[in-house]
Amino acid sequence: MVPAAAPVAAETPDFPGVVTSRNTKVVAAEFAGRVERINTFNGQRVHVGDPLVRLDDTEVKAQIDAARQNELAARADAGAAGAQAFAAQRAYARDARLGRRGYVSRGQIDNARAQSASLGAQSGAHTFRAESYKAERTRLEGLVANAQATAPIDGVVMMIKLNEGEMAQKGTPLARVFDPKDLMMKFAVPKEHRHLVAPGKRVELKVEGVERTLWATVERVADQEPPLNFAVVEADIDDTKLNPDEVRLTAKGRVRIADASASAKR
Repeated sequence: MVPAAAPVAAETPDFPGVVTSRNTKVVAAEFAGRVERINTFNGQRVHVGDPLVRLDDTEVKAQIDAARQNELAARADAGAAGAQAFAAQRAYARDARLGRRGYVSRGQIDNARAQSASLGAQSGAHTFRAESYKAERTRLEGLVANAQATAPIDGVVMMIKLNEGEMAQKGTPLARVFDPKDLMMKFAVPKEHRHLVAPGKRVELKVEGVERTLWATVERVADQEPPLNFAVVEADIDDTKLNPDEVRLTAKGRVRIADASASAKR
């Protein structure tokens, strides 16, 4: 009689992941401009306010000068129209007095009133234009003040993707700053293994550059909408068990669910 073959243990699945941190900040370009200078490098530790990337603000400064000139011209037009409106108002008041005595016709009085109102409206329109140019100038001056992108938090700079001389569009990410004090592992789990993960579940980590096994606890599972058939999982790494600078931010790794084989059998 041939003995029955021993059951083959199900292979424990593992998933690719990347080390990130709970607190990260993206530094984006405030306006479109050429990258003039990069003051940092990937992996550098920075403090709040440290310079990261500077954009060329030549074009924005030219726009500021244009807005300033337009503002001055509009204020000059407003002043001229205002002076004319003042004179027209006095003429209207004079004609109204004379009209009451019968020296000026009703039509002339109406014309004087319309002229006064028209010039007053022109003065107001020019003033509005001037204020609009002033607001635009103020906005642009704020952009120039942010031409030098700085670190928003203490941390480690990573993911600098632009080079000096390249163009950055408004909103283009210039760098990302990670707070290394609270590390996380982010990984994706296909739908066929979705039942293995849940908040509170322990996961085993093999991280590049780290010889020993690390551990983390699942905190969040985000199921992606179709057609993506996987869940994005975030697990908190036990930082108290790490040596200083043992784990590098953005390092890749493999994640294995603790007791996955037992979970699969249930």
